[in-house]
Amino acid sequence: MTRHLPLLLLMLNACAAQHVYLAYPPPYSATHIERTDYYAEHKPVDAPSFSQVQVYGSTTTLRQGTRYLQLANGARVYWAEDLQPLVEPSSVAGIAIANYLDLRMVADIWGWVGIGGLALSTLGVVVGTAMILVTLPQSISGMTETSRVAGQDLHRFNWMYPLAIGGGASLLGSIVSGLGIGLSMLYSNEAQDERETALATYDCSLLQRLDLESETCP
Repeated sequence: MTRHLPLLLLMLNACAAQHVYLAYPPPYSATHIERTDYYAEHKPVDAPSFSQVQVYGSTTTLRQGTRYLQLANGARVYWAEDLQPLVEPSSVAGIAIANYLDLRMVADIWGWVGIGGLALSTLGVVVGTAMILVTLPQSISGMTETSRVAGQDLHRFNWMYPLAIGGGASLLGSIVSGLGIGLSMLYSNEAQDERETALATYDCSLLQRLDLESETCP
C-alpha cells in the first residue's frame, strides 16, 4: 500500500485543486487594443514544477511536470481544460487539451476496472472463508468411527469447493485489478504528457487566437 502513496497523494492534491473560469477572448472583430489588453491579463507569468516518484511493482519512475500555470490576472490553472475556451481547437494547445481529456477518461475507466478487480479479490477471500467455516462443522461431524472412509470423502468434498470458488475469484480479481491499475497508470501518464504540452504551448496558442504576433512563437 505504501508503494502507491506518492500517486495517491498526487491524486488527492489534484482533486483538491479547483477549476477556474476565465473570461472568453474578445471577438475576432475586436480592436488591437482590446486583444492586447486581454492578452496582458491572461498571459502566463509562472509555471512552478513538481517531481513525482511512481512505484508500481518493481518499476520505479521519476516524473516531472508543471504544478499549475500562473496567469497575469492572478488565476492558477491546474486543469488543462480550463484553458480550452481561450485557444482554437486546431491549435497545438487545443489539440493537446482534447487528447488530455480523452486519455484521462480512459484512465478513469481502467481505474474503476482495477477497483472492481480488487473488490472481487477481496470478495473471493471472504466467500471462501465463510464457506469453509460453514462446512467445517459438517466435515467434523462426518468423521465418525463407524464411517471413517465416508467421513474422509465428505471432508475432502467440503473443503475442495470453498477453496476452488474463493481462490478462483481471488485470483481472477487480482489479475483484473493488476491489469486495470497498470493500464490506468499508463493512460494517466500519457494524459499528463498531453497536459504538459497544453500548458507549455498555451501562450503561443493564445496569441494565435488573438491574432497577435510574437517573436518567440512560430
